[in-house]
Amino acid sequence: MKRVLFASIAPLALAACGQSASVISTPPPAWTQPVAEPAVPADDSDASVAEYIIGLVEAIREANARLKRLDDWREGLPD
Repeated sequence: MKRVLFASIAPLALAACGQSASVISTPPPAWTQPVAEPAVPADDSDASVAEYIIGLVEAIREANARLKRLDDWREGLPD
């Protein structure tokens, strides 16, 4: 009972002190999901290996883009 009472009074007390209530923020889930790796080719033909390497490069670029997006998002958060 005391916790519920305190939880309901805390935002009012913060507002009375001129401080805004804290906001918990999380990035969109799509930004934090792992990037899928391409499947290893069953054969070792030049075309299959080239396609695999291209898929790896695309996966790395996507992972780096997500990290950059998260970093930019974090920089925009209030202190």
